[in-house]
Amino acid sequence: MGKASKKRRIAAPEAPDIERKRARRPVIEETARMLIDFQANKSSQKLSHEETYGGFGAVLKEKQRIYPWLTMSMVTGKKTRILKQEEKKAAATMQQQEQHAKEGGSKKGSTEEEANKDVAQKKAEAKVMLTERYAKAKAASAKRLPKGTYQKLHDGLLEELGLRGIGFSIPKTTIEDRVRNKTTATNPGPVSPAAAIEPYILTILHYSKEAGKSLTEQEIIAFANSSIEGSKVEDSLKAFHARNGVQPRQLLGKRWYNGFMKRNKEILNSGKISSSITGPIIAYIMANAATIEAGAANARSVVTNSEVEEK
Repeated sequence: MGKASKKRRIAAPEAPDIERKRARRPVIEETARMLIDFQANKSSQKLSHEETYGGFGAVLKEKQRIYPWLTMSMVTGKKTRILKQEEKKAAATMQQQEQHAKEGGSKKGSTEEEANKDVAQKKAEAKVMLTERYAKAKAASAKRLPKGTYQKLHDGLLEELGLRGIGFSIPKTTIEDRVRNKTTATNPGPVSPAAAIEPYILTILHYSKEAGKSLTEQEIIAFANSSIEGSKVEDSLKAFHARNGVQPRQLLGKRWYNGFMKRNKEILNSGKISSSITGPIIAYIMANAATIEAGAANARSVVTNSEVEEK
């Protein structure tokens, strides 16, 4: 008999650090969404692929100071997955809205819709609060702010508002621009509950214009009031006006419209809507211009009826 063959022992592969991967996911997703926003903003400048990713490299380096394990491949991979997921969600949402419309009108006050509006309001508040805190930190420091100051303020605020882990982030350049241009005062006062619906109105305005059906001032006001009817935002607005001793004829009027146009001047002029607002819903809405026109027609009828009643 020959020599007994020796069995080579193969070491078992090292078990993956599941907890470490879970802890890293929010950071990767947050950075991926920053890349999506960055690309959306830069696309209006018609930059090349190399210029776009080269510019984002500075943003990534800032992140890597705190998270040295973060790589561009992690970010781009997550970006691709986010866009695919949001595309599916957007298509499902639009189909559901179309179905509601066929049944005689969309259902208002759903739990998911209200939750989305609450989150949108918190996001708007986060930008105002972070601008204030960053401006105060810069004013209190005689020298240049220590590295990582912005990220600490950013992460702490998102944790405070319950916005961590949902893929939301505020680019440092956005806050620096606000501080530099003084777009947000040190004490801007309370944020109106109407801020929760402004991203949705921006989306409709953008794609209505793309479809050749731009809305007038009165139609936008009517559409905004129709959007909050029967929702928590409507209740919050009533309480907001009561606290400020105001009793308007309609919850959202010309004063709100002027503020809305001023706050979103750059977005409206550029013709670009941030992907953090719309995601890949672009193609779907463009393919359903008829639905947008139906909403515009409804707004026009509201305006017409109100004018008749006044006469």
